[in-house]
Amino acid sequence: MQSSDRFTIGWCSNEPLPEDCDFAHFIPRPVNAQEQTAEMQVDAYVFDQRAFTDINALQQACLTYRPALVLVAGEEEEVAFLDALGIHGDVCRYPLSDAQLYRRLHRICHLANVDALTGLTGRKEFQRSMESLEDGNTGAVSVSLLFINMDKFKFLNDSFGHLAGDTVLREVAVLIRQHFINAGNISRLSGDEFTVLLEQDSAGAMQAAELFRQQVARHGFSCKTDITVSIGVSTYHPAAGYAEFVQHANEALYAAKAGGRNSVVCYDTLKDMASAKGDDVETRNFENLTRVLSERASNLIARRGRKILDSMRSEAERDGLTGVYNRKYFNNRFQREFDLARKNNRAFSIALLDIDFFGRFNKAYGVLIGDKVLKTLCDAVQKNIRTVDWFARYGGEEFCLVMTDTDRHNAFEVTQRIHQIIRNLEIGYSEGEMLHITASIGLVTLSETDTGPDAMIQRASKLLNTAKESGRDQICQDDGEQH
Repeated sequence: MQSSDRFTIGWCSNEPLPEDCDFAHFIPRPVNAQEQTAEMQVDAYVFDQRAFTDINALQQACLTYRPALVLVAGEEEEVAFLDALGIHGDVCRYPLSDAQLYRRLHRICHLANVDALTGLTGRKEFQRSMESLEDGNTGAVSVSLLFINMDKFKFLNDSFGHLAGDTVLREVAVLIRQHFINAGNISRLSGDEFTVLLEQDSAGAMQAAELFRQQVARHGFSCKTDITVSIGVSTYHPAAGYAEFVQHANEALYAAKAGGRNSVVCYDTLKDMASAKGDDVETRNFENLTRVLSERASNLIARRGRKILDSMRSEAERDGLTGVYNRKYFNNRFQREFDLARKNNRAFSIALLDIDFFGRFNKAYGVLIGDKVLKTLCDAVQKNIRTVDWFARYGGEEFCLVMTDTDRHNAFEVTQRIHQIIRNLEIGYSEGEMLHITASIGLVTLSETDTGPDAMIQRASKLLNTAKESGRDQICQDDGEQH
């Protein structure tokens, strides 16, 4: 194994420096955490309790510099540091053999270079594989690099949420591992970007990439939406070095995205096409990059604009205090639903409710408690109405429950359930003290005598007044019954 393939281990101990092994190169490092500098390229640390003045200094060091293997004296320290380090290291009691030390360090270094979401190696291991390629490849073996990027992943996250996005990333990672089973390295660089290193020439890599693109396009993802990828391919040339190798794959990826996405582009082909047209390949690359970034910015602005408009529309439709629909929204929607019910001869009911003695609450407990009563009632009703129903603040302490496709009998059952929920509410107004409220309700179902929406509301209002005059805390229905 080349030296660049090895992990560099910072040895923070007064014990002799261990011998290097096939995967690790040991270098001495100062015990004082403040002396550890950013310039020290260390992949993992070994912190020996015996080299520290106290347990707090050891704890500070191993929590600041990770991943770490902590060597401790006893069981109590072992348990404490296992809890503190979690997945960022390991703990063992000394003395330990070189074999034990190497085995634990190998595990730590592996975990430190694995992406927690997908199980693929991360950017650091990708960088290591590129350095190894430059050190050991003479051009005798063809090596190609694939940059794989999910198309419009930001839109997927915004539409389905980050949990769904993470699930799709894991699914794509599984597909990559299964498809490129003989790959030298598979890494997740960041976000939705993956890399695959193949011992294949340009033509072989392009064929493998195209087959993978097709596999993703026809795969049934858990989010139940179509997912596609764009892929850039470059082939390694020893004279150019790994930096250009990576850059060319990235430029090919941007060409694939600029060309409409869901495609595979090879940098060598890109270069040949530019040369045939008399274009400068760097200028073409810059145009592709600009086109993709401009599209991303445009989509971002459009999405944010839609969110702002949706927020403004919601604010215009909702009551500022209770969050239910306001009177303006009620008037517009109620007119439409009344017309549809009348036109299609559908059942249609409304319940107009008023909080009993609400004025007394405001006078006795203050406006803030009155506001709390309104919000508590609305929250409870909103959580318990059916999906086909909607609830609006009609004015003051009056609210209207609108029940589409609901006849007289079913409307009473729904309203009776809401009435009981309101009765059972407990509203705290001081430490250990609870308020209880009741409501009077007028319930009507669309009839032939309703010449328009106002006539139906007027009937509900009269029944509401009847409920109040009859003692409150009851439902008065248009069949003449009081409940």
